[in-house]
Amino acid sequence: MKAIFLDIDGTLIDGEAGPFPEDLQQIEAAHKAGHKIFLSTGRSMASLPLALKAVPWLDGMVAGCGATVVLSGQILYRKAVPTELLPKICQLYLDNRKWCVFEGETGVFALGPPLLFDYGEPPVRLHHPEDFQKKYPQEIITKVTMQGFLSPQERAVFEPALRINEFTLYSEGIVAGETKVTGMDRVLAVLGLTRADAIAVGDSENDLDIIKAAGLGVAMGNACDALKREAKVITHNVGEGGVAWVFKRYVLSAS
Repeated sequence: MKAIFLDIDGTLIDGEAGPFPEDLQQIEAAHKAGHKIFLSTGRSMASLPLALKAVPWLDGMVAGCGATVVLSGQILYRKAVPTELLPKICQLYLDNRKWCVFEGETGVFALGPPLLFDYGEPPVRLHHPEDFQKKYPQEIITKVTMQGFLSPQERAVFEPALRINEFTLYSEGIVAGETKVTGMDRVLAVLGLTRADAIAVGDSENDLDIIKAAGLGVAMGNACDALKREAKVITHNVGEGGVAWVFKRYVLSAS
C-alpha cells in the first residue's frame, strides 16, 4: 500500500480548470486498489476548491502546509494562527489597503481589493480589527495569504508566530513549526507506514520539503526549477496527464 500526497494548485487544478478526467480516473483506480490518497496543500480546509471538497476517493488531507491534518474524516492534528495575532493583521491590512485572506477550517475571510484565488464561494468580508473576536470567535484560522511580497512592517507583525513563504504575486503565512512533511509524518504514523511508502507530487517551493522526504518525490512539468532539482521524477504539466502518468507508472503498475 502506498500513501500518495497530492498538491492542489498547479498539480490537480490549473486556475479555474480541473481536476482533470484523466487524472481522476487513475486516482480513483488507485483508491479502489487499496492505496491511500491525500491532498497536501497550502490551502486551509475551508478554502479547498469545491470540486475537491467531497470526492469519494479522498482518505484525508494535510492542509495549511501541515497546520491541519485530517484522516478518515477526523481531525488528527490542528495548530491555529494565534488568536491574539488576528486583530493586528486586520489592522495592518485595513491601513495599507492590500488584500489579505484568513483561511480557516469552516470559513474564509478577506480584507482589501479583489483577490488572487478562487475559494469556491466569496469570502466573508471583514471591516474591523475586532471582527474575529466579536463576530466569529469560534473560527479556527490555520493560514493567512497576503498580496505580493511583504514589507519589513508586515513581517514584524507576522514573525515569528508565522513562517512566510513568498511567491511572485502573493505570500503565505504558515503556522510556525508546521510543514507538509510534519503532516505527512503524522498520517504515516497512524497508518503504520514509513516515508518509503509515500509518494508526493507538487509544483512549487512549498512542496520542497515533502518532495525531498517522500520515498518518491515527483515534480510536475510546470514546477519551479528548485523543485525539479530535488525531485526524483519529473512528470507532465498540470492538465496534460501529469498526475495520471505518476499513478500509471508508480502506483497501479505495482498493485
